[in-house]
Amino acid sequence: MAHYELPPLGTEAKMRHKGQDHRATIVQHPQGRAGKAVDHERRRFPTLTAAAKSIVGHAVNGWAVWKTADGRPLKKPAVAERYRRKRTS
Repeated sequence: MAHYELPPLGTEAKMRHKGQDHRATIVQHPQGRAGKAVDHERRRFPTLTAAAKSIVGHAVNGWAVWKTADGRPLKKPAVAERYRRKRTS
């Protein structure tokens, strides 16, 4: 499984589930991946997937369900360098 860094700080994302819009923002968080976290309804999540799962109630691909504020897919940043180092060690 590839581990992706979160989008840049300040990125706003949205998803729709059962006719309801949900919004999230990438924020600074010392315990999140690369010092970032997903803020959704004042709760912090380490990944887009964790934030999406809290909404839908089961595992989903966070990169697939969260979109930019204008509805475009979020772009995945490069695979985290530390993950690559772990895999090749």
